[in-house]
Amino acid sequence: MYKAACLDESGVDKIIKESVDPMQTTKALELLMPLYQRYAKYLNDNQVIDFNDMIGKALEYVQNRQFHSPWKFLLVDEFQDISEPRARLVKALRDNTVKSSLFCVGDDWQAIYRFSGADVRLTTEFSNYFGATSETTLDMTFRFNSSIGDVATRFVTQNPVQLKKDIKSLVQVDRPAVSIVRQGIEDSGISALDKALTAISNQVIASKTPSKNKVYLLARYWYQLPDLNLLIRIKHQYSSLDIELQSFHASKGKEAEYVVVMGLATGKHGFPSEKQTPPLVDALLPQGDKFEYAEERRLFYVALTRAKHRVYLLVDMMDASEFVTELIKAKYPVETNEFDVSLIQKEAEKITCHQCGSGVLRPKAGQYGKFMSCSLYPRCKHKETPCTKCGSPMAHDATNSYQVCIDVSCGDKRPLCQNCGSEMKLRQGKYGAFWGCSTYRKNYESNCSYKKNCEPSSPPKNNHYFF
Repeated sequence: MYKAACLDESGVDKIIKESVDPMQTTKALELLMPLYQRYAKYLNDNQVIDFNDMIGKALEYVQNRQFHSPWKFLLVDEFQDISEPRARLVKALRDNTVKSSLFCVGDDWQAIYRFSGADVRLTTEFSNYFGATSETTLDMTFRFNSSIGDVATRFVTQNPVQLKKDIKSLVQVDRPAVSIVRQGIEDSGISALDKALTAISNQVIASKTPSKNKVYLLARYWYQLPDLNLLIRIKHQYSSLDIELQSFHASKGKEAEYVVVMGLATGKHGFPSEKQTPPLVDALLPQGDKFEYAEERRLFYVALTRAKHRVYLLVDMMDASEFVTELIKAKYPVETNEFDVSLIQKEAEKITCHQCGSGVLRPKAGQYGKFMSCSLYPRCKHKETPCTKCGSPMAHDATNSYQVCIDVSCGDKRPLCQNCGSEMKLRQGKYGAFWGCSTYRKNYESNCSYKKNCEPSSPPKNNHYFF
């Protein structure tokens, strides 16, 4: 990566100065430089070159006039994937010959290779780097229908830096073609993947297509895709489909009739990925977008637009990718009711863990019965009691100081502690039933002793839960 950047002394000083942690970057370079120097000596002693030398030495020869370009017309495809050293080489070749011209084809919406040195600014700010430019927009696509295009375009252009394009689809449809399959580990029965593949199989049969329809199962990381045993099973079960596994990156440039997207969760290996890039690596890469998760957003655009007819997004709303949450909350033209959805999946945002604010409460069964536990356990050990009438989770209505059952047909509620915000427990005292803070422990100094009288409309119940 250091070699690929083709840095001189001033370039090294610049990346150190602009890095997230200049001190750590400096120390890392000092530590690794002897290794790099030994590697460079090995190449020189054995008179061999590596891939980065192919770019670096070519650039050096052109700039030093050791090579004179015979080409008047330079054509570059997939320009959005170009790195700054390669762009320098292209520019040097163009400037090396009188009246030569440069023709590039690229799509900044599909710039997904910053990790390998690609710099999207060379596309979005093309004329700043290469000079006066004539621009032509290819605004007709044959790859995906208008409904997929509407969702994907609106999503990727949330980043204001992306170039504005009015992409028209050859195939116009008037119904949503992106369907969200909401299903969690608490749901029994047919899996979300089988639901999607069954729906696709039924559509293929109904269309009476003579040949097999290609279906891509896509994920951010390969390990999130079906293993060999599952792949063999679904290929056999859905024999009318040509099923292939692809990572998002591997699928770029390819297309299928249908796409099923997996791994749409949160976290370090979720999507968008929350994995942190080491300071030295980040410093050696091109400057990233200021817009949060900009490249991951473009990667989602690539995944969505691999499908010709329909996309299925498999998600557990208890741990949902914020990209899927955005599609639902911002009312993108997506289908959310193609499949039956459990109450917990529908109302997931109402049962966020009020203690950590990040996890959600999942139903669990323990020695003393059912309870709700934070999805981030053991980092967060918060637990709550479900509704004593129907067993559904309870939502916190802080404005009214109550927990309310998320099942509107039930409507049960119980008070929240107005002192610490915890749930209240129905207890029996010397003078009858009362609500007491669930954090109260007798003879403990650090607890909450807030109490509330029982309301006439909330008679004591015989249900008891212990943690």
